[in-house]
Amino acid sequence: MQPIENFKADTLKSAIKNCVSGEAEIQTDAFHSYKKLANEMKNITISYSKKGTSMDQLHKQIIQFKNWLRGTHQKCADEYLFGYVHEYEYRFNKRNMRKWLFNDIIARMMHQFPHPYQYLKTLCVYNA
Repeated sequence: MQPIENFKADTLKSAIKNCVSGEAEIQTDAFHSYKKLANEMKNITISYSKKGTSMDQLHKQIIQFKNWLRGTHQKCADEYLFGYVHEYEYRFNKRNMRKWLFNDIIARMMHQFPHPYQYLKTLCVYNA
């Protein structure tokens, strides 16, 4: 996942090129920006939805992310959105490894150099 500024075709095209392999097949809804991209990029397939049913798993994940963000963090400053997305990604990818999650976090902490608050704040703003 990656936060983007807007949903214009140029912004989406840039995000897709940065995050998705050129060989990947991309399935989208009929949003007008994706229609423009489908003309330029051959690996995009548009699925017309019947009341949002074609990508229900994706929509469920988006809802879960929003609920997690509102429930856990309650407020989210735009400058730190990258950090929140990164944390959710980590939790989502480790969701089936709960037995080892604590050990994984401890091991990662032990192998890192200290991160003062000012460094973390700069890092989040830089990656946004």
